Order: sequence, then C-alpha cells, then structure tokens
Amino acid sequence: MAAAFLSADQSEQNRHQELENLLSTKKVLTAMGVNTTSIEQDIRSLCANIAQEGAGEYKQNRPPHHNHHNHHHNHHNNSDDSDDNDDLSRAVALSLDASTSVESFVVRCMLDGCTKQCPIDADQGGSHDYCCIDHMNRAHQLAARPCGLPGCNARRADRSDYCTKNHQDRATSRGLLAPHEPDVERVYVGSTGDYTVSVLQKTYDKYDTIKNDFLSKWHKDFTPLNAPRIKRILKLSPPQHIQSRFQEYATNVGNVRRLYHGTSTSDQCRFAIDLDKRPCTNTNCCLCNICHSSLLLRFAGGGVQGSGSATMPHLRFGAGLYFSPCSGKSNDYASGSSKMVGKRFRNRPDHREEWRVMCVCEVALGKSYRTETDMHGIIEPPSGFDSISAEIGAVLNYPECIVYNEAAVCPKYLIVYAPPQ
Repeated sequence: MAAAFLSADQSEQNRHQELENLLSTKKVLTAMGVNTTSIEQDIRSLCANIAQEGAGEYKQNRPPHHNHHNHHHNHHNNSDDSDDNDDLSRAVALSLDASTSVESFVVRCMLDGCTKQCPIDADQGGSHDYCCIDHMNRAHQLAARPCGLPGCNARRADRSDYCTKNHQDRATSRGLLAPHEPDVERVYVGSTGDYTVSVLQKTYDKYDTIKNDFLSKWHKDFTPLNAPRIKRILKLSPPQHIQSRFQEYATNVGNVRRLYHGTSTSDQCRFAIDLDKRPCTNTNCCLCNICHSSLLLRFAGGGVQGSGSATMPHLRFGAGLYFSPCSGKSNDYASGSSKMVGKRFRNRPDHREEWRVMCVCEVALGKSYRTETDMHGIIEPPSGFDSISAEIGAVLNYPECIVYNEAAVCPKYLIVYAPPQ
C-alpha cells in the first residue's frame, strides 16, 4: 500500500472540524450539567494553535466608518450572555488575545467550522459574510437541515439544531449531538465529553473509498456468496490532545498509512452494533477505550484467550501496537467484538447474523525495519528505525505493521461488518 502523507490543507481542515466538534460537545455537556473545564481548555488550546499557525491570517482590521460592516460584525459577536458564546469565530477570536477585545476587529466566515477571514466588499463598505461562494452555498444547504434528533424530519427552529426543546432534551439524554457535517446520520458524544463518533450515511463523500478499501484489501479467500459485508461506517473524532500528538509525530517521522486493527468489546457493550447504544464506560471494553484514549501500549499482549486479541507469549514482534494493511488479517483479531444481530424465534432456524467491529487507523510508520522473522520480547524497534514492517515469509501469511509509540496512532473510523460465514 502506498504511503499517504497528510497535506497542510488536510491538517487545517481536520483542525477546523475538530474545533466545531468540541464546541458542539461543550454545548451538550452544558445542557447536561456536566463540568466543561477540561473541554474548554481543549478548545482554547486548539484555537491558539489555529491562530498561531495562521500567522495573523485570521485578523482583519475593520474599514473605518462603515456602518454596514459594523452591523455585520455585531451579528457575529453579541454579549457574553448570548447564545453566540459557542460560536466558532468568537471562540477563535477570544483565544487570540484573552486580555483585549480582539473580536472587535476579527471578521470570519459565517460557515460553522470555517475560521478563514472574509474578503472586503469595497462597494458595500464592509466584509462579505463568507470567505468564498462555495462556503456560502454550503452554509445555505446546512441551514436547510432537518431537526438534529435522529428520525425527525421537521424543520429546525431558528438558531437551534432541533425543531423543539423537547427534541433537544431527548437527544441530550441519549448522548447525541446534532450533525454539523453533511451526510452524517447521528453523532454520539463520549461519556468523557472530549470525543465524538459519527454514523456516516452512504452518501458521505469518503464512504465508498473506505468501503472499497476494506473489501479490496481483505486478501483472504471467500466466495461471492460468502463475502464480508459492511453494515455501517462510523467516523471517530478522538480527544484533541490525541490528534495533536499524532499530527506532531507524523510531521516528524512521515510515512503515514491507513491500516486496520481488530479489537474486542465487553460482553455487555453493543456500541456501533446497535444504533441506540452510545460508547460504554467499561474499562474492559477495548473498542470504547480506543475511542477515547486511542491504542495504549500497556494493554499490548493482554488479550484473553478466545477474545481474538493476542496474548503476550504470542506477540511475534514484542509489546507493540499491531496493525495490518490487510483487513482480512485484522479480522482474525476482531472475533472478540462479535455480536449476534437479528431475532431468534422458537422452533425456527436461527437466522441471526454475526457482526464485528474493526478500527481503521492512521499510523505514522516513519522509517520501518523490514523483517520476515520473529522478534519476540522486544519493546522498541531496532536502533535507527521507528517501526517494524513484518512481511510475508516464513512466519507470516499476511503482512503486519508494529509501532512502539502511542503517538504514532490516531484512530479514524470504525467499520461494522458481517465476516464471511
């Protein structure tokens, strides 16, 4: 699989989307009465990074003595007790300089999630409302979204993600956020409040790419009538510190690849399998732990026999984090996430179907040591290397990639699928 490097545009887009997710999460947590100190720190940290990397691009002095522009600005920045406290542009503006009223001269695109400055409209004597025509059109499309409660198609109330307060309360009680991205069916907010998981619709722009990669990289034998079948795809937005840590590490070592990781769930957890289940809080649930903490080295080799996770004596390449470019290979380690789906009737054949969950991660391999032999007992790659690429040969029928630094990994998607029966 060819290396896929993160471009600057992709990195910027990811930061803007994550900031939008954090602000939406804070809004829900506030409604739930949960302490938001931690997530506010994440928001300010991310805003500061955006402002710093923009090198002043987000500041724009107001043209003097233009009432039209002043009216536009006031539309964005109301008093502190208004609903605009959670507005993205205000959050970024406040982060630029906490000691002065910087927001008084910051003019940014009105599209939720965009922090680019708006161009000056010389004819009208002020700024445009959007940074570009594409963002104006997208904002109008998003404004026409239905109520954020799954299953409700009623029009949203003004300045709300829901049609009624009742539907907003129902979504909050179920740990759901209103989708702020096109072609997203619902958004779960994690119990810790600093990560989200979005259920993607089949029309989502990356859905087909993720699906086709998973199927084409299965690489194990199956018949057309017995092929793996994707049931749904979920997008992960891990806590900001995990994303920032990965971005920094990936920038330093390079060689970022999209790889698969089979995992397990607790017996009671049916998150991702059942749409009405949010991420659980069971410390023994590897899947939900990955959602809020990424992959952790302290769990390497701690699998229970029969769970699908490898145990320490069977780790061919030591205590590392294991991935494969072959989804069929990672399926061997996903049996611990297996759940039966469907109804079972008395005195009738069992027509239930087995579903599993697999993680899709971005992994920064850097300079990778290639080998075809076991390396039991190691805790780091050979000197001068950042990872190990175990190739097909005497001990492996399918390739594996192993890293020994938690910063090298960022989980991106969950694939719910029915394996070959």
